[in-house]
Amino acid sequence: MKTILFTAVLLFGFTIFFASNSYAQTQQSSEVTVVNNTGMNVNDLYFSIVGANNWGFDVVPKDDFKDGETLKFKFNVVDKDHCDWDIQYVTSDGKSATLKGINLCEQTVVLEKK
Repeated sequence: MKTILFTAVLLFGFTIFFASNSYAQTQQSSEVTVVNNTGMNVNDLYFSIVGANNWGFDVVPKDDFKDGETLKFKFNVVDKDHCDWDIQYVTSDGKSATLKGINLCEQTVVLEKK
């Protein structure tokens, strides 16, 4: 009985290991360039996969993304069919704007005055 249980646990472990490695190998790293053309500093910048219910972490280093600056970010995508993201940013005057359904695999994102 112990041998059967051990074998089942071992097989389950291998299944999880190979499934997670397979998933990790299908992920691709992409880079997106974001340009701040808002006319003011951007204090907060968030990326979220389309349809997600939370924005995650602010990616602006030291809350200091100056007008006219360009930042580059790396992110992982499962495949090129899952590149659509929402972007939210907050400028130094406290106003926020949201860009929806932006394909990060194909373009530079320009943040503009709202």
